[in-house]
Amino acid sequence: MNRKVDLHLHTYASDGEWSPIQVIENIDKNNISIFAVTDHDEVGCIQALAALLKDREDLTFIKGVEATVTYKGVEHHILTYDIDETNEELLEMIAFNRQVRNVANDQLMDWLKKGYPHISSADYKAYDYNPYQGGWRAYGYLFERGVIRDIHDYFHKVSKFEDTRVFLSPELYLPKMKALGYKTVLAHPSKYAESDFYEESHLDYFRSLGLSGIECYTTYLEDPKNAQYYVDYCHQHKMVITGGSDCHGGFVGRRIGYPDVDESMVRLW
Repeated sequence: MNRKVDLHLHTYASDGEWSPIQVIENIDKNNISIFAVTDHDEVGCIQALAALLKDREDLTFIKGVEATVTYKGVEHHILTYDIDETNEELLEMIAFNRQVRNVANDQLMDWLKKGYPHISSADYKAYDYNPYQGGWRAYGYLFERGVIRDIHDYFHKVSKFEDTRVFLSPELYLPKMKALGYKTVLAHPSKYAESDFYEESHLDYFRSLGLSGIECYTTYLEDPKNAQYYVDYCHQHKMVITGGSDCHGGFVGRRIGYPDVDESMVRLW
């Protein structure tokens, strides 16, 4: 029997709701045997998970992070696996991305203050964020201050804010991760396209920089059958094939273990 796989999960270390213990509880409930936690530019729960799993020979836990890069002016996510969460070069890179977000969030608060005078960047900096509620710090602050009702309202409110964030470049990040021996996978590629099919020229460029593989099975596909487009590309170029739910606990609404992926469908390393 092929074991069930979910290689894209989030905890409260970034914008998920679950603690390490809750991740394991939900892994068990959903009969998942091979999984990865890939928080956004954050590795804060990796060591706690590894400690909790030290006697669980029935589970395969892959240490990961979902790093952000800016490519052609668009935010892209690179799932990075088999990492050493203490490596200084990796930590420096993801810390850079977090600082980019911090600066942008301060600017966002000052921009929103024009319509909501009870908020400010100073008040935001003093805000005591509860990570169990899911989302991220700016989301939690605006929710608790009554500026937004939910995630859809958040993105509606900020849609006219000029996003000037520039994250790590793929030209910097991908070769460095390859040199460190980590595996890099382009997350949910259809998210960056106007259809299920991200242009092959972009995939080729990422591959030329050292990209290891593609997250072929994702909830972002309008038609799940179109995962085959990415699977075929990976087979052609002998690349890693992964799949994952991008589950954030109860936040966002993506279910752990969906799409249904087992080890016969993926090609790891």
